[in-house]
Amino acid sequence: MICENGLVVSTSTFEDVKMRHMGYSFEELQVKIKDMVEKLPLTVESMNKMQATELGQKQAVDFAKKALTTRFPGDELKRIKIDLKDILTPVRDEDKGSDLWSVFNVVQEKIITGDFDYKVAGKVRKAREIKNFKQDQKINKELFDLALEFAN
Repeated sequence: MICENGLVVSTSTFEDVKMRHMGYSFEELQVKIKDMVEKLPLTVESMNKMQATELGQKQAVDFAKKALTTRFPGDELKRIKIDLKDILTPVRDEDKGSDLWSVFNVVQEKIITGDFDYKVAGKVRKAREIKNFKQDQKINKELFDLALEFAN
């Protein structure tokens, strides 16, 4: 996780940095901070690449479909119906846009917060928020990887 609102970047792209909060030297801390600062341009570069990648409506729908597989197993996705337009509709004006970064953020928020309905066996249900930390991390990492695929 790289910021308070839950943004997660893929550890396959950016190395995971951890340090115990006790028993370390100032020199060790300096090395960790230096490593993180050196990798920061890669993070910013990926975000800039996503902002520069415009998605057509078909590509945005394709991204949303693939993004849903991070939350629902394939067999479950076959049983339920989800309005992809709902998944792609931003909650806030600031999130409007057809660039990959905007689409990624809207879809990520909907999938994690459960801000969408789906139909199963003819009944409309409200998706639940992802509250399990491990599941949240897994979904976020997979979504970031998916976004990077669309940026390349």
